[in-house]
Amino acid sequence: MTAKLKTKFLLPILLLQFVALAALGYIGYRFSANILRENAEKQFKSTIDAVYDAIEGTLNNRITKIELLLKNPVFIKYNAGAHYKSDVDIEVFNFQKGNGLVLGEPEVKGLVNYPIGLLPGEGGKKIISAGEFPSEEYVGLDGMAKQHVYLGGSNDANFETGDKFKLTRKNTPWFKTAMSGQLYLGKPEDTKLFLREYDPVSISQQEKIITEKLLTIAMPHKIGERIAGVFMVTTTPQFIYEALPKGDSKYLLLITDGQGNTIAKAGNESIDPEITKTSETKMRHKKQGVIFDGGDLLVMYRSSPVSGWNVEIFGRETDIYGAIYLLRNNIFIVMVSSISVMGLIIFLIVKKLLKPIYNLTSASDRIANGELGVVIAKENDDEIGSLTESFNKMSVSTKQMHDRISRINFVRQQLLQIISHELRTPLNAIVGFYDLINDGIAKPGNDDFDDCFKGLGSSIDKYKVLVERLTKTSTVMTGEMSEEGPGAETCRLYDTVAIAVNEARKHRPCIETNIADPFFEDIEIACPMDALKLVINEALSNAIKYSEEEKKIRVTVSASSSHVSIEIHDDGEGIPEEYIEEVTMPFFEVKDSMLHFTSRYKPGGGGLGLGLSIISGVVKRYQGSLEIKSKSGDGTSLFIRLPRSSPTV
Repeated sequence: MTAKLKTKFLLPILLLQFVALAALGYIGYRFSANILRENAEKQFKSTIDAVYDAIEGTLNNRITKIELLLKNPVFIKYNAGAHYKSDVDIEVFNFQKGNGLVLGEPEVKGLVNYPIGLLPGEGGKKIISAGEFPSEEYVGLDGMAKQHVYLGGSNDANFETGDKFKLTRKNTPWFKTAMSGQLYLGKPEDTKLFLREYDPVSISQQEKIITEKLLTIAMPHKIGERIAGVFMVTTTPQFIYEALPKGDSKYLLLITDGQGNTIAKAGNESIDPEITKTSETKMRHKKQGVIFDGGDLLVMYRSSPVSGWNVEIFGRETDIYGAIYLLRNNIFIVMVSSISVMGLIIFLIVKKLLKPIYNLTSASDRIANGELGVVIAKENDDEIGSLTESFNKMSVSTKQMHDRISRINFVRQQLLQIISHELRTPLNAIVGFYDLINDGIAKPGNDDFDDCFKGLGSSIDKYKVLVERLTKTSTVMTGEMSEEGPGAETCRLYDTVAIAVNEARKHRPCIETNIADPFFEDIEIACPMDALKLVINEALSNAIKYSEEEKKIRVTVSASSSHVSIEIHDDGEGIPEEYIEEVTMPFFEVKDSMLHFTSRYKPGGGGLGLGLSIISGVVKRYQGSLEIKSKSGDGTSLFIRLPRSSPTV
């Protein structure tokens, strides 16, 4: 039968699985490969586009700023009359400050700038930040600088002496390009900036040269169609490096000038030696922004119409299309693995179908052996799942019924022990006194009779206390507490707490009170005085009985707009955590039930197991809540929360 099952069931399923997987694998590979290829190329292109847009946008922005400055009419006036030089200096100074030049107070022997135009107090300042445009020059048609501003200052002595070595710009590439009517944009290179040393005593004017990596931007100054001069401004190149991606990358990004010289690069520099292999094929590109296959490398470039720079990106084909190769290998592995495990899967499916039945059988055996409340996981929503759910409900209900019966038996046993102990003691005294009178041993008027009579009174008092507490418990549990007189539904919190605390202080003087609400005396709560007094008395009774005489008891009262909170804390022996949920049940005692004392305030003794039950019942009766926080050996805190009465009109 096993052979027939393999032949008729397993083998056809495996064959069908193989055919289905092969077809799905091929379709999935072709579809996924196309998507991965498109995504890889989009990422490749988006990287270069982001760098290009960032650099091109910044360059255009800065060139626009320079063009706007050059359009200022002051340059036309200066071209017509040299005495307008100070006005030009001031305009350039304001331009530099408006674009990030920050000056500060000088330091002796430190570098400072020269004075600027006719502005008082602007020269001799420390350079804190050079800004976007550290220097500017206006060059005449003869190639001699007629005006310049370096970092907010201008050394006019250069023009007074006519130092050709310092002022000639005739042979610079930027001057020649601008004179031809074209915009010149250089690459980052060392550029001299002229400052001076600050000496407030000798007022030194000696030039000091610093060198910074700057870009040179030069353009012709045209008046109408005539070129009147050349305007040159240097700008900081940090925006180029900031545009390049940071950290390791599978790409290499290059920024080169029109002659192929590298301006900046970033990314996977291990690709750098391989670029020379593709340099010839790279130049055969017909279209910008298109990926070109250069052998082992994929290449794309974009050329800036403003600067003439090329933004180029290189990446190994295996890195860019690596996900496609990985997908192909993974599909093959998945197909082989699927065929290999199909037989095992069928076996596991059958086993899974039988597992709920096995679990039900095992759980039934555990219940039969006395382990009630067994619950098994519902794994499906089918008929077996419904059977599992019904079984769990039956098991839980049986456990709850068993626990309830056990609890009833326990409470009944506790009640019998308490009544046996509490009633027997005063009953023995009453019966003894009766026997003495009946036998004529105790007669009125002698000392023995008086002593026995006092004992009889004490026993009767104990009976009264016991009956009173049992009666209160009964009325609380049935909700039949008496509420007489006008306003019986409410009481003044201050008066009730004070009465209850003063009564308890007769037995423990060291009870402290802490009132958190400044209007405490005016607060009324939606609870009768007798009920609230009963709650506080029972709480203080427990605190006194279960803490040593030298330990303090604290009563803390606070109020919100809707509720009043009363905390009663003692530093006694505390309640073990496992009993916190049960201590509010009637007749439940953590201590031995035979250690009870009828006296409500006797330290060290037990009680009837009714105090917390009474408190819980009263608080619930008046829509309040009781929270018990306690640990064995760390004392106990009762948090009683009751609603405030609605304000009267």
